[in-house]
Amino acid sequence: MARSRWLGHPVTLVAAGAVALTAGAVTAAITSRTRVTGRGGRVAAIKVGDTVSAQISETGSPTVIAIQDPASIP
Repeated sequence: MARSRWLGHPVTLVAAGAVALTAGAVTAAITSRTRVTGRGGRVAAIKVGDTVSAQISETGSPTVIAIQDPASIP
């Protein structure tokens, strides 16, 4: 069974294919399957300093399942 967790923290890095959150220096890959909601509805709209919520898969390499800007923790 796949494990995931929700994080709600400021973005410290946005790069091609990855986003970094300040919570314990978590860096997770953004893939074509990542759901993006909120302002802009696309990864390019997420900026350093934005507080986002992200569902991160903990199975294998960390992967962003869903990300919302601004944050909304379920």
